[in-house]
Amino acid sequence: MKFKTAVIAIATSACLSPVYADSVLPITPTNTTNISANTTITPGSYVVTIAPSINMDMGSRLEKAVAQVPGVGSVSTKTDDSTIRFTVKNGTAVRIADLEAAVVKTQSGAVMSTPILVHSLSPNPGL
Repeated sequence: MKFKTAVIAIATSACLSPVYADSVLPITPTNTTNISANTTITPGSYVVTIAPSINMDMGSRLEKAVAQVPGVGSVSTKTDDSTIRFTVKNGTAVRIADLEAAVVKTQSGAVMSTPILVHSLSPNPGL
């Protein structure tokens, strides 16, 4: 009986031993690279959603910023659904990262969805 008690006491103390920081596996760092950093979109009409919602002033500033991205043609915003509609000129490709940078530069903390080809349900990446 004493042997069983000793085994239980040893097993319990082993389970309750303190954990030291150097004995824990290191945490894998989170990837901070934008997944769409090198993804481009081809000529066509696209729509993106912006969060948080945009007002008329912000919409106007976003139109101007997105229009400055090389390869972007016409740009319009809608405040009722917080979207930006734009075209990519023929013979060009636009990096999604460049669009995202224009949005963030205009409104810190704004987030842009993946560009969706108008009249489609999916993005049209690459040339």
